[in-house]
Amino acid sequence: MLVNKTKAAELAGVSRRTFYNHITKKGISTTKDDDGIEKVDLSELQRVYGQEKILSNLKKDEDAQGDTSKSKKTAQTFTQNSVQFEKLILEEKLKGAESLIEQLKAEREQLLEDKKNTQAQLAKALEVAAPIGKLLTDQRDVNEGRALADRKAVEESIKRETAEKRIKTLMIKLKEVREENDILRSRGLFKKLFG
Repeated sequence: MLVNKTKAAELAGVSRRTFYNHITKKGISTTKDDDGIEKVDLSELQRVYGQEKILSNLKKDEDAQGDTSKSKKTAQTFTQNSVQFEKLILEEKLKGAESLIEQLKAEREQLLEDKKNTQAQLAKALEVAAPIGKLLTDQRDVNEGRALADRKAVEESIKRETAEKRIKTLMIKLKEVREENDILRSRGLFKKLFG
């Protein structure tokens, strides 16, 4: 949604003069409409000032405009635009969550690969250590098998616990992002529909 510079300054919560300075200092891009008037996209305001601040000011503006009958159409337009804007924000968060899921999958694959490599290295080390171990132990086959099985069991247990903790942590983060998305969706849409 495009707004003029005065409206952009209001939504950013700064004076017009400050906003004009921010255009050059903070690199806020503007576009000209068909009439040659410079406008600012809400996504630019979000990038520079933060999405929550812009949404909060946009809602305040909508509430203020809803008081007069003349501005009901404008408020309705702003409501539709803010719903679209919130939808864009939710889509961005969803992309972030999907990216996180992909990252988790990649990390899981890396952990599995590391596990295979570690098992191979351990097997090689045990092959080298077996003759040395026979020299230092009583050389009974029962003790060799038990010690090797115990070592493998402990190593597998440690690796499994580490991987499970990491996956649980990442799943909790994913759940929090999804819950936040659901809250934003329901709060934004139902509040606008039912006041």
